[in-house]
Amino acid sequence: MTTPASPSFSTGTLSIFDVMGLGFMTFAFFLGAGNIIFPPLAGFLAGEQLNAAMLGFLLTAVGLPLITLVAAAIAGGGFTTMARFLPPAVVSLMASLIFIIIGPAFATPRTALVAYEMGLKPFLTDPSQSDLTLFTVGFFGVVL
Repeated sequence: MTTPASPSFSTGTLSIFDVMGLGFMTFAFFLGAGNIIFPPLAGFLAGEQLNAAMLGFLLTAVGLPLITLVAAAIAGGGFTTMARFLPPAVVSLMASLIFIIIGPAFATPRTALVAYEMGLKPFLTDPSQSDLTLFTVGFFGVVL
């Protein structure tokens, strides 16, 4: 007997919990915090080149994730399934690089930067790099 939250991939049926989970995951995949904050600023800064900015944003923030979802669906699995024909050392290196790039290299620092830019910087008369550094240390001190 399967639990309500476990997918029945072997039979091709999904429970309502699976469908809701996949729906929320897909929503978050395309509409992360950066996709709410960044587009208005990019549009404002683009000025007369708004169409080019929109095209670039749609290609990188919507097109590439969509291609990833389609590739995973066609391959019938995730990273391991798609990388099954590569040598194990290459797969390990690629997985490590992906995790480093997604986490410590980009996503983690960005959380502090977005919080600083949206929450503190507008209230500073003369923002500086040291303000950002102090905020980041305090931010991660509280969060971690």
